[in-house]
Amino acid sequence: MQNNQQFPSLTEGDIPQLLQLLQSALSADPAVQKHSEALLSSLGSRVGYCSCLAAVVGSHDADHSARWLAAVQLKNNVNKFWRPRYDSGGVSAEEKAYLRGRFLQLIPQDDNQVRGSAPKVAAATQ
Repeated sequence: MQNNQQFPSLTEGDIPQLLQLLQSALSADPAVQKHSEALLSSLGSRVGYCSCLAAVVGSHDADHSARWLAAVQLKNNVNKFWRPRYDSGGVSAEEKAYLRGRFLQLIPQDDNQVRGSAPKVAAATQ
């Protein structure tokens, strides 16, 4: 895995492309799905990725399935990168502070599947 400092941080401007990538990962076409999943995996250690996923989870305008996949990706990334790792810096202190506040906003979701993932993510950050 490569150090997350080698690549530019993801920002709010990347959210539409991330949403499109999440929707592609849900494609019925196995080739599209596999390619999209590989791209999502490659973004995992990038600064800002968790914040962008949280924005998708909290977006009521986004497709339900994409929001649910974003919640799963967020939970998995928090589990994997919350603590510093030898092969990457993990989630930065600034992003952790932002996400801790954001997680509380994600809990009162109207969608049961998405709402069920929020406490799991919050628990992983303790």
